[in-house]
Amino acid sequence: MGKGRMLWRWRSNPLRRHSDVVESWIVLGTWLCTVLAGVLAGTATADATSAQMARDREERHPVAAQLLQDAPDPPFPVSRGLAGQVKGKVRWVLENGTARTGFALVDPGRVRGSRVTIWLSSTGTPAAKPPDAAQARWEAAMLGSLAGLGAGLLTVSGSWPLRRSLLRRHLDDWETEWAQVGPQWGRRTS
Repeated sequence: MGKGRMLWRWRSNPLRRHSDVVESWIVLGTWLCTVLAGVLAGTATADATSAQMARDREERHPVAAQLLQDAPDPPFPVSRGLAGQVKGKVRWVLENGTARTGFALVDPGRVRGSRVTIWLSSTGTPAAKPPDAAQARWEAAMLGSLAGLGAGLLTVSGSWPLRRSLLRRHLDDWETEWAQVGPQWGRRTS
């Protein structure tokens, strides 16, 4: 599409209506807002996700624990590469020597008495293993992309009512103009 065809609504043209110019400004404003909203929402979400995951990596730490009962098999088959862990009852000792018992994520199929590594939060309660830096970057990028896409779609969908009202106005204007010009062309066929 040539530059002249893209900018036809702004060129001087005897057939250009005021509503054509208004529509072109709405479209331009929508695209600018879509890009801006998408970039801002995506960046903010990615930054917040990265910061939260960095805090999780700082606050959580691994400890050795003992499995108090056999770990069940997963309810459905999972790949070893996925987080195919199950909840198991474990006992661990805090840094101050206090023994605690609770449920934590362990590998399935482990037998009672097995030594397992669990992750604890800063409060000493079991928590999920925090993502490493590469996983955190990937997740932050995906969540940022989804947030940016959502913000962009929200902006575009917000412009539809304006464009629909302009389309109705176009159709009303054409009908009015046709009512004036049509009789000059002779007999109507409908």
